[in-house]
Amino acid sequence: MKKACKIITLNLVLVFVITGCNNEDNCVYTNSVQSFEVNENAAAGTVLGALNTQAGNGLPVAHKIVAGNEGNVFDINSATGELTVSGDGVLDYETIRGYRLTIETQLSDCSAPVTHEVSVEIQNQQDLPYVDEYFSVSKSDLTTYSDVEPSDQKMFIYTPNDDKTTSRPLFVYAGGGAFGGSNLDFLEPLATRMAKAGYVVATIGYHSDRYLQEDSDPRVRFIKANLDIKAALRYFGKDAREENRYLVDTTNMFIGGFGTGAFLAIANNFMDDSDLDDESRQLLDEYGGFEGNRGNPGYYSEFKAAAALSGGAYDPLIIDAGEKPIVLIHGDRDREVDCLESFTSMGTKEYGSCSLAERASSLDLDYSLVMVPNGDHDAPKNYLPGFEEVLIKFEKYIVK
Repeated sequence: MKKACKIITLNLVLVFVITGCNNEDNCVYTNSVQSFEVNENAAAGTVLGALNTQAGNGLPVAHKIVAGNEGNVFDINSATGELTVSGDGVLDYETIRGYRLTIETQLSDCSAPVTHEVSVEIQNQQDLPYVDEYFSVSKSDLTTYSDVEPSDQKMFIYTPNDDKTTSRPLFVYAGGGAFGGSNLDFLEPLATRMAKAGYVVATIGYHSDRYLQEDSDPRVRFIKANLDIKAALRYFGKDAREENRYLVDTTNMFIGGFGTGAFLAIANNFMDDSDLDDESRQLLDEYGGFEGNRGNPGYYSEFKAAAALSGGAYDPLIIDAGEKPIVLIHGDRDREVDCLESFTSMGTKEYGSCSLAERASSLDLDYSLVMVPNGDHDAPKNYLPGFEEVLIKFEKYIVK
């Protein structure tokens, strides 16, 4: 017959149930567990605290959340009992003001676990326009933004539903794919998050020519793709002046990209005439200079800041003092574009986000570097803390 387990409870907020155990001495269980508090919209990894638990004779325990974790918004460290924000959902005071988590703790020498409840109170924070989530989102059909190269110049447009404002910020977000065509669906997580905050977001494809079948000079391929970002910005400048379907405020436009698209966004953000040699300058002039002739001529294309996910540049010296802000997001295990420096398949040296951040820091630029722990090349496009940094950085530059 099994012996009853002894329980010492130092905080009566929690309820314990023990049904039996194999060894009475080892099943003495001490618990001093406080209720926890956390701010709404807390970032993934935010620590709430640890369960103050100890098994008899110091034997190990294993914790898990078994109920009450609506939306899987919390994680618990099995060994230490540390409770953290998971990042799988959003903590929103206006939706749920508190959680009662049922946590099961298994003592290694006992046959039955301890089951107890922990309360987590969500603290209300002042909502930030263009940062916090306000809206549901609609996604357009595939749309052509220019007739210069319509097979490549395609985009999806994400808009906030039930937004009563008549002027919205715009984010033009270029895909990856090494000039072989972009899977724009890969860009949906950040696009959706920004549209929920009130942005119009365009996820764009651009000139593709992976095997140089059209462009004998790889610089031409890069120039055409780079100028497609400007063509997409002008598409919305044209719409704002004519039909105004998207209610874009052309004084509050931003750009970004993932992978190859991040290289394009970085070049757009920093490159100017001083960064070009004579031959490159001549090539650029053939395609309309920095404004480009890739479509929608004559409309506004100026933007305020950039976000680059898993990107880099071929020369960090394109970054000069006084240039536009940037958010750099990079996986610390990216093997395609090293965060410091690496070489492309064509033998060209490229400098990743860490090198660019070092250059920006030396010039006292407004930049952020967000590293994705254990993140590969694809990880940044799904990394919620990186998204939050983009929104917070851009919000500083939106004229309301």
